[in-house]
Amino acid sequence: MPSLKSSKKSLKRKNSLKKSKNKSSKKKKISHADALKINISVYCMKCRSKQNMHKVGRAIKKNKNGSHMLRGVCQKCSTVVVRII
Repeated sequence: MPSLKSSKKSLKRKNSLKKSKNKSSKKKKISHADALKINISVYCMKCRSKQNMHKVGRAIKKNKNGSHMLRGVCQKCSTVVVRII
């Protein structure tokens, strides 16, 4: 028979795991149709800041693992930027 202290510890662990799952921030998914129309801010590696993506030249592509990504051009420096949607 397990001791009372060990059972309390296991209950605390289970509760903390449940709380951490609930606290996880869920990003709002962008639909494919909206991704081509709305202003989307992405992190540009060259500018090292968040920039808006040009509306012209955006394309939705599929990764090797099956997830979709939006590929476009930075407005400031014209480098290729990618955002997973």
